[in-house]
Amino acid sequence: MMMHVWIRRCLQLAVVLSWALSGVGWCGGNEDANAPVPDESRAWLIMGATLIDGTGRPAVEDSVIYIVNGRIRYAGPRAMMGPLPEAKVVDAAGKFVVPGIVDAHAHIDSLGGVPLQPDQQEIVRDYTPLAFLYHGVTTVLNMSAHDLDRVLEMREQARREPASLLPRIYTGAVGFTAANGWGSRHGGGLTVDSDVDDSLTRYRSLDVDLVKIIDEDGLGKAGVFPRIPAQHAVEIVSASKAAGLPVFIHATDEREYLSSIALGPRVIAHGLVTPQEPGSPIVRGLREKGIFVVPTIVLFESFYRVVDNPELLNDPQLRASVPDFVLDALRDPANIARVFARMDEVLEIDALDWGRAAVPDLEANVKRFVDAGIPIAVGTDGGGAVVHSFQGYNVPREMELLAQCCLDPLQTIVAASGNAARIMGAEEEFGTLTEGRSADLLVLNANPLADMRAIRDFDYLMLRGHLIRRQYLSYAAFVARRGAGH
Repeated sequence: MMMHVWIRRCLQLAVVLSWALSGVGWCGGNEDANAPVPDESRAWLIMGATLIDGTGRPAVEDSVIYIVNGRIRYAGPRAMMGPLPEAKVVDAAGKFVVPGIVDAHAHIDSLGGVPLQPDQQEIVRDYTPLAFLYHGVTTVLNMSAHDLDRVLEMREQARREPASLLPRIYTGAVGFTAANGWGSRHGGGLTVDSDVDDSLTRYRSLDVDLVKIIDEDGLGKAGVFPRIPAQHAVEIVSASKAAGLPVFIHATDEREYLSSIALGPRVIAHGLVTPQEPGSPIVRGLREKGIFVVPTIVLFESFYRVVDNPELLNDPQLRASVPDFVLDALRDPANIARVFARMDEVLEIDALDWGRAAVPDLEANVKRFVDAGIPIAVGTDGGGAVVHSFQGYNVPREMELLAQCCLDPLQTIVAASGNAARIMGAEEEFGTLTEGRSADLLVLNANPLADMRAIRDFDYLMLRGHLIRRQYLSYAAFVARRGAGH
């Protein structure tokens, strides 16, 4: 598969010594989008911003971030920097710098739940990586892949070509589930013992980064789907750990959580909707085994939020990052009625009412987990059958929800950055703005510690050391480049 040249190369950076961010002429300005990628040795000094580094440490005012070859050499107080080295200087006074966001439960090659024509499907597939970047998401943990070859190619291109407009990607292949179980329509249903061995052998040959197990038997009604046999799950978890692959288990109710905790995964990839008391067996088990939870509150909110508030489809940031034909389909009441009728039929519940009732319990449980010291990471499960689970756009919304219900602002930023790196054992690579890490960051116009909605307010981001104008990542700019043959 050939990726388009406008994805491969974009960054033609002006050779200047100092700019204020309001006047920078970066990618998306007057530069030729097809010009060669700039020299990797380029050094940057981002000066004067308030630094929120993703470690949970207090913010640093009047900071300096020194970047060489896409890596952070120094991030901290200007007073402790010493003599400033020669570098391109970005005047970020009055701004707030945070790590690039991580979606720790993504499906980057999913098309969403509305019907699309083949040409529209290809446009969505091509644009989705930019939709993540448009919303500040510089890394995705892709739980499973419909088109694994495509996702692996994007993963390798991002590693090979730091200036490519692709987030960092960690991916699984097809998830493990029971025969006719949840997700079995994607392949991966296990029917006999030999299927476990065959699937694990295939997994080991694919160079994937993680393993997903689906242990859910329904939402709001138990027994709708068969659950994966316990012995199969034990074998998969054991083999995955032996291969060094983190295991993510989908679970949502008390029974599923208890059986998942017994298996000892790295992550439970949805929140818990069964009300809990402090010190419950689930709370104790998660804490004692050090299991991360990715609550995906925004997924369950998406069951009803836009249906109850259709004016949200006019949000300028949503319109900037979702293809117009997708939004047109979502404005068609007949499409929405068909989608929810199908959800109700498959899940054997009223999905809208279930979502409205489940979110408060989900939030209360996340708060109990946080109070018990259980690590939380930001994820959305975007792009699936829930038609309003928007790729990219829903990630900052998950941060807003977590900051409202469960985490303080510093904890929320850690959940959206450093914690996901810990999940993947990649703390030395990304997740915090500290020495040696990849220079993935957002230059915010307002303070997220005062209002987490500020996480949406930025004009520039840096991806692997390359400064990019946000507007260049919009769907309109994508269409213009595509139309011009770039």
